Amino acid sequence: MSSIGIGLVGAGWMGATLLRRFSEHEGVQVIGVHQRRRDKALEVMNELGIGEDLYFDDFEKMLSMPDLDAVIICSTNEAHGQQSIAAMEAGKHVFCEKPLALNTMNFCVRLSWRRQIRD
Repeated sequence: MSSIGIGLVGAGWMGATLLRRFSEHEGVQVIGVHQRRRDKALEVMNELGIGEDLYFDDFEKMLSMPDLDAVIICSTNEAHGQQSIAAMEAGKHVFCEKPLALNTMNFCVRLSWRRQIRD
């Protein structure tokens, strides 16, 4: 069975809960964890036996990891939209905790605008 490489953004209550559940599956490999507060990320990572070398203080650097297939976004609400778009542009699958954005219309416009530039 091949595994799916995941990266977590936001190691608060919801992010830590989802990371615990994903870590229980044989087919999932944690590739990285990005969190503004390093101490919070390491607390969760240590609890789950995830090596500290998988902590990323730079979201873009985590996205560049070749084994990263999907990003679980559980950051603060105002960051959801921007991080989701960046992850999609990096070719990653995205699971975003609600809300997708603080203003859904603005998110859709930004996503549409970025797609036009790329095409």
